[in-house]
Amino acid sequence: MNENADKTNSRKDQILRSAFELMQNGEKWSLSEISAKLGISKTAIYRHFSNKAEIEAEMDELFVSGLTEAVEQGGSTPNSLRTRAIDFFKGNNGFLHLFFGKFFSSPEYELALFETLLKRSPRLAEWNARAAKMDADRRAIEEISLIKNIISVMIISVNEPKMEVLQKDLLALLENGLKADDFPGIAANPQNIPDNKRLDELDGLCVLQPSDLGEANRFFEAIAASIRENGIHGTTIQKIAERMGTAKSSLYFYYNNKQEMLKELVLSETEAMKALCDRYSAHGRNFLEQLYILMMVQSQYLLLRPDILPVFNWIRYEIIRTPIDHPNPETEKALEGFLWQDFFGKDKRGEARAMATLKWASILSTSIVIQHNRKGSRSDSVSIRQMNRLMFHSMLAGDKIESEKESI
Repeated sequence: MNENADKTNSRKDQILRSAFELMQNGEKWSLSEISAKLGISKTAIYRHFSNKAEIEAEMDELFVSGLTEAVEQGGSTPNSLRTRAIDFFKGNNGFLHLFFGKFFSSPEYELALFETLLKRSPRLAEWNARAAKMDADRRAIEEISLIKNIISVMIISVNEPKMEVLQKDLLALLENGLKADDFPGIAANPQNIPDNKRLDELDGLCVLQPSDLGEANRFFEAIAASIRENGIHGTTIQKIAERMGTAKSSLYFYYNNKQEMLKELVLSETEAMKALCDRYSAHGRNFLEQLYILMMVQSQYLLLRPDILPVFNWIRYEIIRTPIDHPNPETEKALEGFLWQDFFGKDKRGEARAMATLKWASILSTSIVIQHNRKGSRSDSVSIRQMNRLMFHSMLAGDKIESEKESI
């Protein structure tokens, strides 16, 4: 009897492990892929699970249980909590990709997961109770810290050898901030760190207007609207064509598939945003000021283009899980106009760190707007400008941001 039970559990575990492994290659997987991977029939799968949804529910339960345990067992410092979360995700990258898929494709998932963890984690429930008693400014600091750490843990947890050195950099950066001695250009020139008066000046110099967005593109608007309504995976060429009021065959004349359409949309949006960042970054006297400008310009762009938010939610997902390769001509082009050499060094290593920092800032500023958009216009919420300002201070100070309440 026990032997049969062990065999049943073993096969069930194998099915679940296979599903998690398949998720590492993409969010979509099928029962046929599991049966082929294990060398068994679909019938054998149905002995343990009634359908795919039942497998997914079991995967969700394993993920939430493991994450709850990681939160409960984490140390008392932010760094120890991060380390525990990273160990959890790196120990089973299937968990990470399950989290990726749901976090970036479902606007409701983040809140639903948080509510579930609140019920299961006494530690998180205690933190939430404390946060509920804080004023709006203090809650904003907590929220910014949470956003920064969640996004950064995702980046650090991706199993990709080419990213390991930069992932270690980011882990140190989260603890010590950009003011750390590891960045000699900043440590040797503390006067380069802009104070709030200078940041106010930059705010005034970098105000985007609707005219900065250029002319609307009907095709791209149709793609963005479909993504907003159906998600990335639910968007089809047929639905895009219906949005445009045209035949699906007319779109195939220009594109072979949906991926090509999405690629062109992403390229168009990122180039438009980069052009704006390049133009306004000229107001920055050094890399830190330019970093702040990038965050403010990108946030304003997304506020002026709320329809494009779902696309940028997907873009930040792609950026996070895409390896940061060795510097190349594209990297050099992206860094043109940014005064990064004095801060990171003029070698290839410094170039890679500068590019990684810009990407990090870009993802964080996008996350701020997405989070703000999800919350809506609550009376106790702080502005996007304030949140970006606070995120910038958090990037400078690392875990010491807790002592910088007055920054906001």
